[in-house]
Order: sequence, then structure tokens, then C-alpha cells
Amino acid sequence: MGLGFSKGGDFKPYVSYNAKAGKLSQKKNDVDTDINLPVSFVADFAKIKTGWYYYATGQAPQVVHNPSLSVKAPRPAGDGADGKPLYKEGFTVDFFSPSAFGGVVEFSSSSMLVRDAINALYTAYEDGLAANAGMLPVVELSGTAKSVGKHGTNYAPVFKITKWVARPAEFDTAAANQSAATPTLQKAVSEF
Repeated sequence: MGLGFSKGGDFKPYVSYNAKAGKLSQKKNDVDTDINLPVSFVADFAKIKTGWYYYATGQAPQVVHNPSLSVKAPRPAGDGADGKPLYKEGFTVDFFSPSAFGGVVEFSSSSMLVRDAINALYTAYEDGLAANAGMLPVVELSGTAKSVGKHGTNYAPVFKITKWVARPAEFDTAAANQSAATPTLQKAVSEF
């Protein structure tokens, strides 16, 4: 019987955006697949999280989420070999598309180009909330915009809201399944 440890694979499928290549890819069941643009999906901005993110090569990100969108957590200590802080501001948001992603996926980043694009998209979401109460935006990632700067050439994602829909139940189902598969320490502690 053993201790019941998982054999891995309990992680939510996710998509990532490579600003150097201007590519969106999905990691599911340990397989990376590029996603052709344009692509449309529902963004769960009602539950977006922000915080401090550290992405080390070949490892899951280390994240300290902010208590809320208006209250920031302290930046975790630690500097890289270049003397710059390891943790950068970032976000995590769930996307849903049965055709593009096979369901709900997580999207997170601390890339300035991606953060700026998501921030502009979130502002458009906030601007549309009054006319679309209780709904979520359908977002199109139509392509990329070239950006040349001190870090060379990068490509910012180009997002736009195309319409609004009722919140897909799959967001809550995916969250419940993830919680059941990987209980948090907080849940474990609260049981005692």
C-alpha cells in the first residue's frame, strides 16, 4: 500500500509564452506543444493572482502571491549572480479553451513584455465589467509585436477582448480537481 505519494503529473496543464521567440506553447503530460496563432480563450480575470515569481531553469517557479491585487507581499530575499533580485513581479491566470488547450490551463509570467500586455488586457476587462456583470472575457491572442531594447529583440503578445461569456463551469471543476489532487499545507493544518 505504501504512503500514497503521487507519481507526478498532478500539476495543472499550463501554457507559457516565450518572448524571445514570440511563441505560445502548452505543457501537458510532460509534452511541450507550440500553439498556432491566432488563438481564442476565456480568461478567468475574476481570479487572477499577482505576486513575486522566480523561474529557475528546469524547475517549477517559486511563487509568493500577494494577499490581494491592491496589497503586495514583501519581495522574497535573494539576488542572482548579476546582483539583481531573483524574484520579479508576475501573475497567474487560468485560460479555458476546449479546442486550443483541451480545457483549463494555467498561464503565468514575470516577463515585462507579457506583464505589460496582461496588465493592458486586465484594464480592458475592468473597463468592461459594468456592462458585463458576472461574465468573463473571450480573449484573442492574434500575434506578436516586435520590441527592440537593451535585451535584444523580443516579441510582445497582442491580446484583445472579442466578446464576453458566462463563466465556464470548467474553471471551478479544474480548481476542485487540482485541490483534491494536491492538498495545500494550509488545508492540512486546518484539519487539526
